[in-house]
Formats: sequence, C-alpha cells, structure tokens
Amino acid sequence: MKEVAERLQTDYHVVLPILDGHAGCDKQFTTIENNALDIIEFVNSKLGSSVLMMGGLSLGGQILLEILSQRKDICKYAIVESVLMIPSKFTYSMIKPAFGSCYGLIKYKWFSKLQFKSLRIKSNLFDEYYKDTCAIRKSDMIAFLQENSVYSLKDGIGECEARSIYYDLFRFR
Repeated sequence: MKEVAERLQTDYHVVLPILDGHAGCDKQFTTIENNALDIIEFVNSKLGSSVLMMGGLSLGGQILLEILSQRKDICKYAIVESVLMIPSKFTYSMIKPAFGSCYGLIKYKWFSKLQFKSLRIKSNLFDEYYKDTCAIRKSDMIAFLQENSVYSLKDGIGECEARSIYYDLFRFR
C-alpha cells in the first residue's frame, strides 16, 4: 500500500493511518471495530466526512471492510486485498499458546525473512518490514492475530456504496 500511496501523492492528498499496536503508534490494539471507528472519526472530523478512495491489506483490509459496513458512503472506491473471511475459533484458541512461545523469533532476520517471503511483499521492503515487526509488542501481535482469525463480515456491507475491488494475493502463487 505504501508504494501505491507514494505514486498517488503527486496528484492526490494521501493519508496512511498507522493502525493501533503497530510501529509508530503508542496505542494498544483492541479490536477491528475500534480501529474502524477511529478511522471513521478521523475522516469525519479532518476530511469532510468522505474520501475518494480507501484501501486495506490483510488486517487493514478487515478494518476497511468494517468501515464500509458502518459507513456506506465514506468513500467512492475501495481496494481490499488478502482478507481472511472465514472465522476460526480453533485458530483463535491456538494463537496465544503457539505464538506466545515463539514470539522471540521475530527478532531474528532469518525468521522474519521466512515470514516476509510468505507474504509475497516486494523484496526492497524487507528492511522496513523487519524494523516495524520488531517494534510490535507481543500483546499487540497476539491481539492482531486473534482478531484476524475470528473477524466476520457484517451485514451492513450490503449497503456499501463504494465501487470495490477485492483480491487475494495468495491465490496468484
């Protein structure tokens, strides 16, 4: 998303929110719904209640879907990428014990490179990915993964007015 934002900023005003719990944000992550409300509030108060386009990848895509389900007219266009849409209570229950015991591995570059490669992100973004990942607190990482594993699309999405494109990066392997 950052690369796309950099290309668009020559012709458009671009805002890239830092999601709660991520590097550069001092607020702990709570829920997808809370992050969506914060962004809606920002758009309402700072951007005149709507924007031309919104995009989101993975957890950010789930937050975008939540935004679209709560505010049908918040944007004209939406791009949603690689969003998990099948909730799994089993996965949720396994995250804390499994990830809790291996969290320290993210500080090792070899482990981060394996994660990075599985996400299919452009190789020139690894250093930024590694720096950001190392800055995420264990409690936030567990909260991201747990919320991600049980998020389900809300009925309000059917009222969304944005012309939307949804794609799954992982289908193109």
